[in-house]
Amino acid sequence: MAAKEQYRRELRRTLSATPMRYIAAARHQNRKGLDALKDLAEVWADVPQTVELGVIELFLSHLREDMAPSSPREWQLDADFAHISLYGLSSMDRLINDPEHASQTHAIFSGLPGIIKWCQYVYDTHIPSASDSRHTWYLSTLGRLFHVSCASQKFALALVGMPGGLELVTKLCAWEGMGGVHDRVMDALNGDAVLFARAILRRTKKATKELDVQDGLALMSHIDLISRIDLLPSFINFFSLYIEGDDYFAVVRAIKVGFLRALLDCSPAFANMPQHTVDTAWDIVRETLPPYFVYRSFFHAVTRYMDELKTPHYVGLLAQPAIEAAFAPFLSALEHQRLSIQCTGQTSFRCGYIKVFPFALSGISQPDMYDLQCQRHDTGHNFKRCKACQWTYYCSPECQKLDWKELHRDSCRAIREEVPLGLREKRDIENLRILARYIADLNIEFFRRMAERNFPDRPPDKLIPCINFTCVPETFALKPIDDAVLSDARLGPFIQRCRSQGLTPVGCLRRNGAEAEFLWLAARRRDFWADESPAAVKENSG
Repeated sequence: MAAKEQYRRELRRTLSATPMRYIAAARHQNRKGLDALKDLAEVWADVPQTVELGVIELFLSHLREDMAPSSPREWQLDADFAHISLYGLSSMDRLINDPEHASQTHAIFSGLPGIIKWCQYVYDTHIPSASDSRHTWYLSTLGRLFHVSCASQKFALALVGMPGGLELVTKLCAWEGMGGVHDRVMDALNGDAVLFARAILRRTKKATKELDVQDGLALMSHIDLISRIDLLPSFINFFSLYIEGDDYFAVVRAIKVGFLRALLDCSPAFANMPQHTVDTAWDIVRETLPPYFVYRSFFHAVTRYMDELKTPHYVGLLAQPAIEAAFAPFLSALEHQRLSIQCTGQTSFRCGYIKVFPFALSGISQPDMYDLQCQRHDTGHNFKRCKACQWTYYCSPECQKLDWKELHRDSCRAIREEVPLGLREKRDIENLRILARYIADLNIEFFRRMAERNFPDRPPDKLIPCINFTCVPETFALKPIDDAVLSDARLGPFIQRCRSQGLTPVGCLRRNGAEAEFLWLAARRRDFWADESPAAVKENSG
């Protein structure tokens, strides 16, 4: 120990005398440069002038993200330079908390993607190998670096938010035998589990923007690590609040990246949790997700995803009584929507049928629901779309020319100028409109009895049937038109347009993220209250 301290004192003296000689030599990736870099990494923190002379920039130059191996390969000289640079940065504890060195701290923060990639490479190459004689040295380098980084809330959040960062913290803590996984990160975040989880969710959303869902990416980069996180209850509570996000697309994304599989993989740990936390977890499946089946994109995401749960592992988990009971409402809602889709024939297109169904409440004259006389049906594979609006299908050029003369000349521009919703949302609203018509037809007698009971003095045509799709099964209500117009001034012109085309508006309450949203849809092609023929009801429900 005394000899090592003597060596360090001599090294500090030499470095203080000629710091630039060491820095210049360490820029070159050769054996002489590696020796100079080792000396710098050992004592640079004790020689303040090295910071101003660019020692931090030197370390970062050997840790560039584009230089990090993207796949496992033989250890080379550049990896030695990267490892020694990581060792050097592990002494930055005094620097990152010093306002005088804000520029160097910012440079380190900006270089974190490369730092994490090189850390991951060092870990994968040396740490898991028990026979590696230098195992302890590499583990000490990474552990010390992450310990210093997690002392800063800014750096801790960055580590959580970057792919690989949280996983490395978990693995290193496990190797070191720490009782509380992620204690370092949580200490830096002042014990704020919600902040911790929110950072992970931001990372997940960012990672899934261009996700190939066929890859079946799990909710976290390493889903098996979740079972080792002692903050799992906080994750459950967080996802119960935030899985719905700002709109329903967040729920669709959660399904596509494997939320259900993640929940099932975590379920063995539920035995050690308080019952109220377990109930919160299963309420996500029982109550939060089923109302979203009214969206076609959610339904198809779940349908495709359920095939991944047919492996013996997941079949065994789903057969457990508690899990089976929790998934029963979810699977029931899935089957209910599957039958509704079959009954409504939502995969069929009609010639001349404009595939934009929600009336815009912006004053635009909405021209949908028009059919040509040919009434030809197809799945869409043999139909051609209007090139201008991309939403009207035709079986032949003759039908397209006829439709252009009679209606589409005016409607095409209205569709293109409509308030943009995005392709997926338009299709989901289309699905909701068809479903609303089907449900309204199916329950027409119920609506009539409700009108007689609750509004005996009001003509039925002064009432709007409403369907609450936030409940499973859906619930029904009637809303007086006068009251509805008073609450939304845009509704008056919408109702007039419906009546001019022989339509009846239907109100729909849907889940749209964490909020419920009310939509007025032109869901009927005849007077809702006039036709009392059961045969007609059956005909119009298909």
